[in-house]
Amino acid sequence: MPLEIRNNKQLAIVGKLPKSDRINLEAYIHSYGLNANDVVITDAITDEDMILFYNLCELFVFPSWHEGFGLPVLEAMSCGAPVICSNTSSLPEVIGRQDVLFDPFDDRAITEKIIEVLSDPNFRDELIQYGLRRSKHFSWEKSAKQALAALENFVLRQQPVVSGIINPESDEWFKIARYNQIKMVSKFISRHIKLTLKVILIFIYQNIVRRFRSQ
Repeated sequence: MPLEIRNNKQLAIVGKLPKSDRINLEAYIHSYGLNANDVVITDAITDEDMILFYNLCELFVFPSWHEGFGLPVLEAMSCGAPVICSNTSSLPEVIGRQDVLFDPFDDRAITEKIIEVLSDPNFRDELIQYGLRRSKHFSWEKSAKQALAALENFVLRQQPVVSGIINPESDEWFKIARYNQIKMVSKFISRHIKLTLKVILIFIYQNIVRRFRSQ
């Protein structure tokens, strides 16, 4: 790392670490001649404090090896932080561009990407504006609507097996259809979906059947 950056920047490692890992990391930091003013290791912090870190940092670096989604990257972008991150799992899709990615297993690649952003104010400013735009593509409301639509489509594709002689307007038809759909939904949940979604799926099913019967 160039001295100009080392002497004017402070690295904050945010989040709670196991005691043994923290001790090892502090020893590693000291072995490179760095001190507490150069590298700060926080403990567990609140969501409010995390927002402050996002807003105050000059660069958010996320060298995660594996992510289910990569929410910290999205949070940082929405707070106006320039972001660079790993080229693994879901992160490339979340951040949406190649020139901010690095190999999290390659120390040199991480260092070079940090230097690239911190030594180029124009690139850093461009990342800030890009992140603000990019973060608007994601929202809890949009995620919920997409999940609901997918679940409804799944239920609609599963046709209940009922006798052709049963009137689809009858209570008997409703009971048989509901039994078959719940059995199908339970089987699907056991394979693919967390148990907490069972109520959602059954609720969706019941509303679809009511909608069908009202037509």
